[in-house]
Amino acid sequence: MAGYLIDKIQSEECTASDVANALKMLKDNNITCAPSEDNKIGELNAALAKRKAAAGPASEELREALDAVASMRVN
Repeated sequence: MAGYLIDKIQSEECTASDVANALKMLKDNNITCAPSEDNKIGELNAALAKRKAAAGPASEELREALDAVASMRVN
């Protein structure tokens, strides 16, 4: 799922719904991972930060979803 989201984010096709669905799937299945530079969760974190920085005012819903992901604590 992280790899799928990375691809979506990097192609700028990511929607707030994509982020919300991924978060729900991870939470519902108690999936956790500590982000680091050498794993997909770390890559996802970096891609989200980059996408958030590039998001304009017209994408407020996406910015809010990305903020929710960025503030998540992963074990």
